[in-house]
Amino acid sequence: MTDNYFIEIVVTVHAETDHALLVSDTGQEADGVWLPKTQITAEKHRLGHTTVFLPEWLALDRGLA
Repeated sequence: MTDNYFIEIVVTVHAETDHALLVSDTGQEADGVWLPKTQITAEKHRLGHTTVFLPEWLALDRGLA
C-alpha cells in the first residue's frame, strides 16, 4: 500500500455536508461512514449510486476495502 494509491468504489450517498459525504457500500444508512470531501472525488450516477475515488488508506480506515 502506498499513500497515493487510489481506489474506486460504488456507494450510496445518504447525507452530505459542506465538508463530507455519508456513504455506504451496502445501501444501508446504518452502515454509513463519513468521507471528507478534501480526500475524495465523487461522480454521481442515476439510480442513486455514486462512484467515489479515494486513497486506499482512507478506504481501509473506513472499512470500505
